[in-house]
Amino acid sequence: GAPRSRSWNWRGELADNWRLVITGVGVSALAVMDELDGEDLHKAERAAEQTLYDIRRALSLFAPYGAYEEGHAYWYFGMKYFCYLMASLLTSCGTDFGYTDVIGMKMTNRYLIAMNGPVSTFDYHDCDPKGSNIPPEMMFLADRFDRAEEAEPRLKVIFSDADYDAYCVISDLYAYNPKMSQAAGEATAPPTDVYLPIAEVASMRSGFDSDAVWLGFHCDDPIGGEGHDHMDAGTFVLDALGESFFFELGRDDYNLPNYLHTYRVRAEGHNVVVFNPDADYCMRWGGSARITEHRFTADRSYAIADLSAAYRDDIGITGYRRGVMLLKDRGTAVVRDEIRLTKNATAYWFAHTRAEITVTEDGKGATLTQNGKRLFARIMCGEDAVFTVMPAVPFPTSPVIEGQKKNEGVRKLTVMMKDTKGTDLEIAFSINENFESDGCPLSGWASL
Repeated sequence: GAPRSRSWNWRGELADNWRLVITGVGVSALAVMDELDGEDLHKAERAAEQTLYDIRRALSLFAPYGAYEEGHAYWYFGMKYFCYLMASLLTSCGTDFGYTDVIGMKMTNRYLIAMNGPVSTFDYHDCDPKGSNIPPEMMFLADRFDRAEEAEPRLKVIFSDADYDAYCVISDLYAYNPKMSQAAGEATAPPTDVYLPIAEVASMRSGFDSDAVWLGFHCDDPIGGEGHDHMDAGTFVLDALGESFFFELGRDDYNLPNYLHTYRVRAEGHNVVVFNPDADYCMRWGGSARITEHRFTADRSYAIADLSAAYRDDIGITGYRRGVMLLKDRGTAVVRDEIRLTKNATAYWFAHTRAEITVTEDGKGATLTQNGKRLFARIMCGEDAVFTVMPAVPFPTSPVIEGQKKNEGVRKLTVMMKDTKGTDLEIAFSINENFESDGCPLSGWASL
C-alpha cells in the first residue's frame, strides 16, 4: 500500500465528502449576492453556479437507499455543509432546485439511525468513535421530507440533560421546526432492522431502549485506492445491557507515515478472521465482499456475506461465508464462519472489547464483564476451537508504525485455529448465562 495522500483537488473524478464540504463557497456567494453588482456580482454568481455543479458527483454516494460508504462520521462532515447550502437556497431562492430529491437522500436518515446503537456508533472505516452521532442535519432532513420520527433522536439530544454541543447551536437554530416536537412523539418508530447495499451494512436490534441488544455487520470491499476504507470486510459490533461490548476502533492519525499499514486499518485491528499474519495485508488490496442474503423478522434477524474474494489469493480460500444473527427474544447474537481452504493456514478470529474476559476451564466459554454488566460467550461449534485473550496490538510480523495509537484498555477475545484447512466456527453471545443457539449451517438459516 502506498502512503496516504490527497491532491486537494475536489474538481477531479473522485466522489467523496470533500465535494460536499466545498458548498461553503456557494453559501458565502448567496449571502452577499444581493448587495453586489457588475464584476463582483458576476463572480458571486459564478461561484454559486460552480458549487451546485461540483457537488453533483458526491450526491451519487447516497444512492440507492441512503447509506454512506465512508461511514457515519463523514456522513456528518459532508452533510453539514450540504444542508447549509440547501437551507441557504430555500431562504434566498425559495427552492433547492431538486438537490434534495436525488436518489437515496430521502432515506439517508434511516442509515444514520441504523448506525447508532443504544450506547455506541458503528465506527467502521475512518470514523471517530463516539457514544452517538445524532447531528442537527438529521432534523433538517426530517423536516424537509416530513418524517417527524426521524427528528425525534435529535430533539431528545436538545432537550436532554446531557452536555450540549455548542458547535451545533447554529445548525439547530436553522434546522428546528416547532411542529416536529409534537409530531415526533406521535410518529411511528423507524424499523429495528436495516440492510443497506453499496455500503454493505446491516444492523439489527431488539428495540430502541438503552438496554437493547444491537448487532451491526459491515461487509464492503477492502481498501482498493483513495478513500477511507479499511481492511474490515466482515466486521461486527455488539451493544447489550447499556454497554458497548464489541466495537470498531475507528481511525488513527492521518499524518502517520504509511497510515494504511497502521493496526487500526489492517485486518488485525478489526473483528474479523486473519489468516497467516505477516507484514503484508491479509485481506486483498482491491478485493471484494458483499452481503448476499438477509432476512428480518420480529423474533430473529440475520445477514450473510460472501468474503471469498476479500482475502489474498495465496491463502487458498475457495469459499468463505460469514453470517450474523440476532435472536431478539433470547437476547442472543450469533456469528458463524464457514471457511474452505485448499491448504492449511493459521487463522485468528478476533473481537475487540474493553470488557474484562474470564475464559472457562475448557476454553469453550467466556464471560465478558463491563461496569457490572455481563455478556456470556460460547463456542457452539468449531473443531478444537477454544477462547484465548490477546492484547490489541500488532502482530510481531506487522509493520512498525511509530506514533500509532496504543489502544489502551482494549483487548481481543480470540480463537486461534492452527493448521486448519477450513472450519465451521459458530460463536454465540447472550445476556443470559444459560442460553441456546440453533447451531445451524448458514444454508439453513432461512428455514429457522
